[in-house]
Amino acid sequence: MVITKVQIGEFDRFWSTFTTKGSELRAEYGSKGARAFRNLEDPNEIWVILDWDRHQFETFLADPRLAEVMAAAGLKGPPEPVFVEPIGEVAA
Repeated sequence: MVITKVQIGEFDRFWSTFTTKGSELRAEYGSKGARAFRNLEDPNEIWVILDWDRHQFETFLADPRLAEVMAAAGLKGPPEPVFVEPIGEVAA
C-alpha cells in the first residue's frame, strides 16, 4: 500500500483529473483503487491511500505522461509517498 500527500491549487480541477485521466493511468500500472482525504485544516492538502504494489507505483512515477496528468490536476509539486503495510484493525 502507498499513502501519498499532495498539495493542490483548486479542488474541482484536481478531483476531475484524479478521477478520470489519473485513474486511467493508475489502472495501467496495476492500481487496485484509491481512497482520498482532504485535510480540514488545509483544504489544499490531499492524502490518498492507494492499494498498490511498490514496484508498480514506482514504475508509474517514471511514466512521462504523469507530468501532464499532474499539471492538468493542478498539483503544486510531486506526490510525497510513504509505503506501508497493514498490521491489523481494532474496533474503537
